[in-house]
Amino acid sequence: MDSSTTFRFHPLELILIYQTGNIVTAGIFGTDVTSMALYYFIIYIFFFLEHSNLNYPKWLNSTFGLIFVMPDHHRVHHHQEQFYTDSNFADIFIIWDRIFGTFKLLSVEEMKYGLKEFEPEEKQTFLYLMKSPFIDSKKNSI
Repeated sequence: MDSSTTFRFHPLELILIYQTGNIVTAGIFGTDVTSMALYYFIIYIFFFLEHSNLNYPKWLNSTFGLIFVMPDHHRVHHHQEQFYTDSNFADIFIIWDRIFGTFKLLSVEEMKYGLKEFEPEEKQTFLYLMKSPFIDSKKNSI
């Protein structure tokens, strides 16, 4: 896991969900282009930092990490086990996960990234990953 993880979306997810949602929201609330640009500038700084694999002092988790998302917090969200995947949803303020009970902590040494169902080599090809959202996992067909 590294900062490039920030851009690992299925193309349709990126277009249909994220961009369309932002455009509709901007239209409803009348958000101007400058505000949207500032939002993306700020949020992507946090995205890059929370997905980074940088070595930083551990005291940051116990100080800034009480309020802000730190890489060690967000990595838990990318764990193979569903128990951990369904946690640490915050992008900037980890305090929301702490308040709503979705905060979980796991040491970096215990982390196992990815989804179990995608571990086999044949499920790591570009073509499979592009069609996988449309495959019925029980039947293994489209």
